[in-house]
Amino acid sequence: MSRKLSPNRDPNEILKRYWGYNDFRPQQKEIILSILEGKDTLALLPTGGGKSICFQIPALIIGKLCLVISPLIALMQDQVETLQSKGIKALALFSGQTKGEQSAILEQAVKNQLNFLYISPERLASHEFKGWLQNMELGLVAIDEAHCISQWGYDFRPEYLKISEIREVFPGVPMLALTASATQEVVKDIIKSLKFRNGENIFRRSFIRENLIYLIRRTENKKLKILEICNNVKGAGIIYSRNRRGTEQLSLYLQRNNISCNYYHAGLSSEERNLRQTEWINNTTRIMVCTNAFGMGIDKPDVRFVIHYEPPDCIESYYQEAGRAGRDGQKAFCILCYFDTDLDNEKHKIDEQYPDDKTLNKIYHYLCNYLKIMVGSGEGTSHDFILSNFCSEYNLPIRSTHFAISMLQKSGYLNLNENGIINSTIKILVSPSELYKLQVENEEYNKLILALLRTRGGYFDFYTQVDEMKIALLLNQPQNKIIEMLNFLHNKEYIDYQSKTTIPQIVLTTPRYDKISPNRKLINSLQDKAIKRLEGMNSYIHNKSLCRNNFIAKYFGEKTQYKCKKCDVCIDSDSGNLSAKQFEFYRTFIMERLINEKQDIHTLSSGLKGSSLAEFLIAINWMLNNHWVVKDKTGLLEWKKGKK
Repeated sequence: MSRKLSPNRDPNEILKRYWGYNDFRPQQKEIILSILEGKDTLALLPTGGGKSICFQIPALIIGKLCLVISPLIALMQDQVETLQSKGIKALALFSGQTKGEQSAILEQAVKNQLNFLYISPERLASHEFKGWLQNMELGLVAIDEAHCISQWGYDFRPEYLKISEIREVFPGVPMLALTASATQEVVKDIIKSLKFRNGENIFRRSFIRENLIYLIRRTENKKLKILEICNNVKGAGIIYSRNRRGTEQLSLYLQRNNISCNYYHAGLSSEERNLRQTEWINNTTRIMVCTNAFGMGIDKPDVRFVIHYEPPDCIESYYQEAGRAGRDGQKAFCILCYFDTDLDNEKHKIDEQYPDDKTLNKIYHYLCNYLKIMVGSGEGTSHDFILSNFCSEYNLPIRSTHFAISMLQKSGYLNLNENGIINSTIKILVSPSELYKLQVENEEYNKLILALLRTRGGYFDFYTQVDEMKIALLLNQPQNKIIEMLNFLHNKEYIDYQSKTTIPQIVLTTPRYDKISPNRKLINSLQDKAIKRLEGMNSYIHNKSLCRNNFIAKYFGEKTQYKCKKCDVCIDSDSGNLSAKQFEFYRTFIMERLINEKQDIHTLSSGLKGSSLAEFLIAINWMLNNHWVVKDKTGLLEWKKGKK
């Protein structure tokens, strides 16, 4: 049975039908038309720029299977669920599924019953998958996070280098590579590694985000500075910290100071992460304090600020994370807090990330012993792996061990999937007659129970895996609706429903060796490039002359003379550029509102009618620097007595 596709080949009609939009965002339609012309294409679109539509719409028009390669299971699942909710056939392959489940998905792909099949880049190395792939009818290959293909990229993954092997089976199928951040070196690597057939068919959106106000704040007391920002800037926010403990401590500090917030990191259970994410998206929680595990694939347009508690290790990461602010096009703040020792700490971390061969051999042998792998065996085997348990058994430091495993992965000895999935299970707790009574009384739940019983047996006798995605497709319902119904049955004690949980997995890609020879040339090269990226971050922080939007754009190779007049550099450099008449206007405006009442900066600026926000910020910054205006302990502004 073939899937149903719209016969209309007009991208605008498909956009309206499935996504409900009347118009494309900049560059989207040009990218789509390039693919429809059969061209290999590279799309450089900022975070929140609508990259997924660029392959989803042409795939629907082409009418053949689109293979989507993505390194993030959570992002795969989000996109699959979104497509399914629109009635589009999409499935994903990932570790944690049984062989039977994977075979069922691959059979649908081969039988032309899917629009989209999502896989990880590691999947391409599987001989079994290659066998299935040869029998598929592909219309498009989409590569998400394409910067991972380059050693110059900030998240290089060797398995991405195997993607071009698809060319051997499908030489005429167009490829679309997508990324939010790529320097000129990375762009060249992507085009070369994917063997683009028709030159540099590149579409770029400007890296300048005119609605974002970039600010750097040097401070010895970061928590107090962040509290001040949270009190002064209204609306939803994200605060990034580099480690899990930091998210918890900062979140607790803000909560004690009456800030609505919670923390998020990969150490939480999947249920807890999903709950906290949902509460933040729905504005039940105002601020999320998180590691960079949070944010990928989340489309919340009204984020009014993103704060970095420490500097990231490169501009690419900073641009992507800060870019989650202001996706609605409205004013938003991107604030980076730092102290002088922060970048020294980052340099030390880089040294730690690239251990010597002796250390790598030690960790490799400990790991194989821990997994009970004999010399000469283990190739292709998958193992649940909790890093803290491993380190505890061998008395190893967690951080440096994590880095060592990462280098073993880059040297080709293993793959670590930190988001492995244990599938959901159900056991029916009531008798068949009690269940039948529920079916008679409620038609909606009758359909759900019939779908469960038809897809798999054994629910009355033991815990049996259930695929919520498959049930959703059978009933033509969104997956979250199916999960909601199963939870209802669980709470009413008709069933015991254990939803999906995540557990990291290690896959050995070679047999166990008695001694390994890590790819030292690659490791040294990656270390050198990491140091250069950190130097770029250091230059950004200490830059005092170039507009911050301009600095970021130029870092990514964009030629521009843009000046935002809103970032801290622009404000500092332009402080003397207001005319006497302009300055007097803002002086009077600010004094009249602050002389008898303290206000935060947003309340103060909301009184501007038809006046320039940029000029106001220049004036207020000058007055703060010259102590005409001061801030109290809560961050409210007040007029300093004696100034007229």
